[in-house]
Amino acid sequence: MADELWYIEQQSRVLQEFRGQVSTHWDDEASREINLRYLDPHHLDDAKMLAALRQQHTALDEGEHKLGVVRDIALTIEEVSVAIEEYLESCKQEVRICYQLLEQYREYHSGAQSLFPKIEALINQANSVCKGVPIE
Repeated sequence: MADELWYIEQQSRVLQEFRGQVSTHWDDEASREINLRYLDPHHLDDAKMLAALRQQHTALDEGEHKLGVVRDIALTIEEVSVAIEEYLESCKQEVRICYQLLEQYREYHSGAQSLFPKIEALINQANSVCKGVPIE
């Protein structure tokens, strides 16, 4: 677009220079009427158009820059989301292991609880055997 803008500016400049050159030779009622009706308004519209084109060119450049920033952010988000997914999967595996260890703990705890009556009976039996044995 920069090339097109430059070309339009050059064409506008050439037209205005030409008007300046012929104004000394073309100075009658018809030329004044044409200048007043067509060429002067064209010159004003031309200036507005060029200003709008420059503004559009600037806006497009800014938009292109911002689009690049957004693309970079999108790539970063994609990388972070992959890392989060991997971390989440790792956490899920650790939770599964924790549940397995909890179940194993419950089995061992239940087994230990079931042995308490036997242990108590053996302690009582040992105590009864030891009655009457002097303690030194």
